Amino acid sequence: MPNDILESVKDFNTITIFRHVFADMDAIGSQFGLKYYLESAYPNKKIYCLGNDCPVSQRNNVHMDVVDDEVVASSLAIVLDTSNAARIDDDRYQLAKKSIRIEEWIDDKASATCELLALYLQEKKANIPLQSSLMLYLGLTADNIRFTTNNVRSATFDAAKYLFEQGVDVTKVE
Repeated sequence: MPNDILESVKDFNTITIFRHVFADMDAIGSQFGLKYYLESAYPNKKIYCLGNDCPVSQRNNVHMDVVDDEVVASSLAIVLDTSNAARIDDDRYQLAKKSIRIEEWIDDKASATCELLALYLQEKKANIPLQSSLMLYLGLTADNIRFTTNNVRSATFDAAKYLFEQGVDVTKVE
């Protein structure tokens, strides 16, 4: 069971979100899907996605934020879609006041980090903005190759259904 992210978020004015190097769509989708949700739920908080821009972020017209070390040092760092610390794209997560580490999110049965986030937000009965649900859906379907991998499970479809109910137009998703 992961730490309660939303409870931790309430304690910080600044949130930094990290992911792995050589980001794929699940990394970018989970990072920005969470950012967009948090921005809508907590409009007075500063929320940043950190790491290097990459072809996947550029293709999806999202760009990493640039902040100084002091911003990171005052933040809650959330690290997503990363199997170990050496693969985190920006090692400044270590400066944060508090980190929610990837070990708390490991679920070897999940098809994607976006699946885990969608299920978490569904459990919290969160209404998420379209921009957030789209990023999560893109990451979900990219990592499980549109529901064709052997780690697709009924919970994967529950996550997709929740994102669909939040407004994703699946006919426009590439």
